[in-house]
Amino acid sequence: MIAIITSTIFPAAATTTTSYRTSVNYQDRLLQTVETIQSLTELGFSEIYLFDNSGFNWDSSAEDQLQPAKLIKFNTFQFDNKGLSELYMLLHGLNIIPVGVPILKISGRYVLKQTVNEELFKEVQFAGKFNPDTISTRAYYFSSKEVMQNVLYVALNNMYAFKHKIVGFRSLFKVVQNAFFDNKTASYYDTTISIERGMFNAIKKLKLKTHHMPVIHVSGVSGHADDNRKTINE
Repeated sequence: MIAIITSTIFPAAATTTTSYRTSVNYQDRLLQTVETIQSLTELGFSEIYLFDNSGFNWDSSAEDQLQPAKLIKFNTFQFDNKGLSELYMLLHGLNIIPVGVPILKISGRYVLKQTVNEELFKEVQFAGKFNPDTISTRAYYFSSKEVMQNVLYVALNNMYAFKHKIVGFRSLFKVVQNAFFDNKTASYYDTTISIERGMFNAIKKLKLKTHHMPVIHVSGVSGHADDNRKTINE
């Protein structure tokens, strides 16, 4: 089984809409990502890829600490919705992943304590934690990169299309406003729907064979400013 870690160890400077990305300093991000890699090595993953979106902020002095992960550096646009950036990064990065091999995706800075049996993917295409209308993207599994790519493409389309759907009076007002008026607050390149919901909708639409995991066996410290660095055990 292959593991893909997604991270931004050296994030860009904070803005009014992306300040949460710097709520954890880069020293802690690096140390915690090293711990992610160590946990995957101890669990016997055959190959570990680190997809990092630090772009021009990358510090090459960190690279020796990230062995034996294969570091793949990206400079994907940093959307206000960081889930979009992750989707684009994953879609680009999957081009170098072997076909027909089960994949774990885990967010950097989280430690994996236990993994699933690879034999599971002879029967199912996706394994992860489901909520009422979202999945957890801290860690999830796909049976192959082919299935994963398909879900990511559908999730991306779903996230972009969501702001144009009419699901109530407020959304109707926004659609009309965007169609007929110069709405300076609208970010047409971004979206308000989360990657967690976009992927949930894609998995549902594609009718994948799924394995519902009540616990995904990850632990770490939340990087979202609103969480006040709380400990996550999921």
